[in-house]
Amino acid sequence: MKHPWRGKWRNMWDYTTNPNIQTYWSQGAKGIKVCKRWLDFKTFVRDIEQLPRPPGCDQLTRINPAKDYTPTNMMWDTRFGYGQRRTDCHYVTYKGRRQNVKLWSSELGINYSNTLKRLHAGERFAKIVKELTHG
Repeated sequence: MKHPWRGKWRNMWDYTTNPNIQTYWSQGAKGIKVCKRWLDFKTFVRDIEQLPRPPGCDQLTRINPAKDYTPTNMMWDTRFGYGQRRTDCHYVTYKGRRQNVKLWSSELGINYSNTLKRLHAGERFAKIVKELTHG
């Protein structure tokens, strides 16, 4: 039976070494690597099993997405938390705070997809918030 983490392990290597896949350009092409220790799948599994895994956390991710895949830069997270660390998130500063549009949308109760489309069309975030919150 195939180990449930084998796909994650294989993807991690593809993302950092295979220029024929799209994700390579956001990781491997930027110099992100997998530690040599994890050439061996069993060592990878052993290291990952030692990470704290809080209830509800089912996403294995890097703590800092700008750094390499190493035992000290990996953590278990929720799907929502995982999405917040992605390097392709759209960030805006509003009322002196910088965070990604997904978090702002959740916090302000506005539609994320609509907000993102409007930002990509060149609208200012403050204007979008004002219109969508009637404030």
